[in-house]
Formats: sequence, structure tokens, C-alpha cells
Amino acid sequence: MEKFKGPQLTIVLYSFLFIFALSFFYLATTFPVPSIGNHTLGPGFYPSLISAALIVLIATQVVFDLKQNKLFSRKASKSFPWRPVWMFSILAGYAVAMYLIGYLAATILCFALILFMLGVRNWLWYLAAPIFSYGLNVVFADIFLVFLPSGLLFQ
Repeated sequence: MEKFKGPQLTIVLYSFLFIFALSFFYLATTFPVPSIGNHTLGPGFYPSLISAALIVLIATQVVFDLKQNKLFSRKASKSFPWRPVWMFSILAGYAVAMYLIGYLAATILCFALILFMLGVRNWLWYLAAPIFSYGLNVVFADIFLVFLPSGLLFQ
């Protein structure tokens, strides 16, 4: 069997992400809705929102690539697109790191790694990572009273 190259690999990656987003959207709709009070937003709202956004972004990228004739062009890059693989790996590592070292430390680390992968070299963005992460921590933990993982290492 011939290995995927260039356009075929792009189609496979888009398909995988699309199926993943649809599956996650379906799973998010199966979360139980709290029976206390009149809740319009249940625990599945945020995952459903993120999944729907991912589906829209993938569809937009496919349309954009089709308009520029990149998706099926023979001139497309034949090299493996490592950046999406690294980004997905960083996000998977973020989930593991959040479990081990907690939300705040994992978010700061993930934010900095994503900035590095995207080629950001301005040090102000790296300074903003812990400030933004701490701000999110304050908003969710202190204002919305949402439990954020503290990590196994810090319990």
C-alpha cells in the first residue's frame, strides 16, 4: 500500500479531525443535565461549543483550500505536515499535564509551547502566558466557582 503524501495526507488529517469533532460533539450531548434549579446550560455546553467551533473551522479550511486549489493540487507539499501533529501532541500532553501538575502550571506550559510552535519570538507574548493563565484561573475558580484540577503532585 502506498503511503499518504501531500494532498492525500491533508485530506486524511482533515477527515480524522472532523470525525473526532463529531464524536466529541455527540459525547458532549450525552452528559447528564443537572436536575437542581432551572439550568439552561449543562455540563455539555462548553465541550459542544468547542466541538462545533472545530467543525466550522475544519469546513472553513477545506473551502479555503479548495478555492486556492491546494487540496488536490499536485504542486502541494509532499512533505509531512508536522505542525498539526505537534500541536495535537501538545494538546494531548496538556491534558496529561493538567492531571499531574494542575491547571495553572499546565496551562502556562502549554501556552508557551504553542507560542513557540507557531513561531512567536516576541518575549512579551511569553510574559503574557502566565498572566493570562492566572487571570483565567481567578475567573473560573473564584468568580464562577468552577473546580480546576490542582494536579496529583500538588495535593
